[in-house]
Amino acid sequence: MEIMKPFDVTDTTLTSTSIAEPDTASGEVEWVDRAILQTYAIPNSSTLLLACSKLMENNLIYFIGNAGAVVKIDPSTNIVTDFGAHTGFYTACESGINGFIYAVGTSGIVLKVDTSLELLSTFGAYTNDYNACSKLGNFIYCIGNGDVMKINTSNDTVSFFGSYSGEYQACDITINGDIYCVGNANKILKISTSNDTVTEITQDLTPSLFNCTTGADGNIYAVGVYLVLKVDTSNDSIIYFGGTSGGLLPRCSALGGDGLIYSAGGGSSSSEVIAVNTSNNSIDEFGSYPGDMRTMSKSSTGDIYMSNGYSIVLAGNGYRLEDEVILSSTSRVYKSAVDFNKDKPDVGVALVPPSWVDLQYTN
Repeated sequence: MEIMKPFDVTDTTLTSTSIAEPDTASGEVEWVDRAILQTYAIPNSSTLLLACSKLMENNLIYFIGNAGAVVKIDPSTNIVTDFGAHTGFYTACESGINGFIYAVGTSGIVLKVDTSLELLSTFGAYTNDYNACSKLGNFIYCIGNGDVMKINTSNDTVSFFGSYSGEYQACDITINGDIYCVGNANKILKISTSNDTVTEITQDLTPSLFNCTTGADGNIYAVGVYLVLKVDTSNDSIIYFGGTSGGLLPRCSALGGDGLIYSAGGGSSSSEVIAVNTSNNSIDEFGSYPGDMRTMSKSSTGDIYMSNGYSIVLAGNGYRLEDEVILSSTSRVYKSAVDFNKDKPDVGVALVPPSWVDLQYTN
C-alpha cells in the first residue's frame, strides 16, 4: 500500500498532460466565435461574379452570376462545387417547381437550372433588365426597368404587365401576396399579384436601396447606407430607424433563423455584417470580410451564406439549443441554454438568465 499526502482538487491540480484539447476522439468540439466569419473558396473564382443565390429543397444553396458555371454549397459540410456553363449575366433567381431555378438579368433570356440533373437550358425573351424576383405559387415576378416580367413555371412562358418610372434593385413578397420593391429612386414599387397591377409609393430619405427583406413580423425592411427603411404592410406607411456606421453600401439581405435581418455589401477593403433586430428596431454590426457581397441566402438551419463572387462566406447565427462545446482555456464542457447563441461560454454562464451551462471538466 502506498500512502499519499492529501491535496485539494482545484483547476490547477486537476490537469491532463497526455490528452490534447479538444479530444476529437470523444466528440469534443472547441468553441468558435461566430462573429468571425468563415470563408470557402469557389472553383474558377477568377472568372465568376456570383450575383444571386437560392436555397433549394435538397438543402443546397445555388449561386448564379456572369458567364460560367453554377456554384453550389452543401451547408452540412460546407463543400463547394460547380457544374454546367452559361453565357449570360444573371442578377436574380427564384425556385420554381420540381427543383428548377429560374434566373434573369441583362441577357434577354431566362436561364433554367435543373438542380436534380444539373442541366442548364434557356427559354423566353425580354428586352428590359431585371434585377430581382419573387415567387408566388407557379409564378415568378421579376422587376428592374420599365415593367414586371411574369414567368409561368408550369409551362415556361413569360408575360409582361405594369409600367413604372423608377429603377428597382430588390424585392420581397409578403404574406398577403403583395410584392414590395426598392431601388435607385425615392419610391417603393408595390405589385399586387391578385390583379397584376403596380403602384409607386413615395419615400423621402433613402434614394438608393439595393436590398429588401420581409421580416418575421411581416413588414418590409430595406437596409440603407445609414438608415433602415420599414414599410408597414398593413397600411403602407413608412418609418426610418437605426444608424449604421455608413462604411458600406448594403447590397443584399436575408432573414436569419434567429429572426434577425442580415445585410452585407461593400465599399471598403474590410466591411461588417449588419444585423437588424425588427422587434426593437436596433442594429448591430459584426465580423469582417473583404470584397463586395452581392447575394445572401439562408440555409435550412437558419445560417446565412453570402458571396462576393470569388468566395462564399458563412455568417453563422450562433450555436443551437443544447449544442455542446469546450473551452481549452478553462478545460470545461459547456451546453448552450438558448438557440442562436453567440455568447462566449465562460461569459454566458454568468448571464441572467445564463446562455450557457457549465457541465463538467474536459477529459
